[in-house]
Amino acid sequence: SEDRMASLVTSFANALPARVKALEDSFTLVAACGDGQLEALQSLQAVAHKLAGSAGTFGFPEISGEARSMEVICMEAIRTYPAGIDDHVKALRAALQRLIDDRS
Repeated sequence: SEDRMASLVTSFANALPARVKALEDSFTLVAACGDGQLEALQSLQAVAHKLAGSAGTFGFPEISGEARSMEVICMEAIRTYPAGIDDHVKALRAALQRLIDDRS
């Protein structure tokens, strides 16, 4: 029903700050360039993938698009790791910033 969908959209919107925070936290681990960087990229890819799907479902296309970009950048970064990691981190930071800007 419409009511049910509306309440799902509302609860998604309410959960969005926490989801974006999880994305930021995952990105911070990637940007830290420590030993676990590859695992951090895999984790970020998973978080971005989930957010892209749910944001698309609940009518947040801009957020979905930026999350999808981050997912794709992660896939590429994992494939070529460690080559190009600095550029990948830059691209991830830019996509994350756009996602945050879309929310405000």
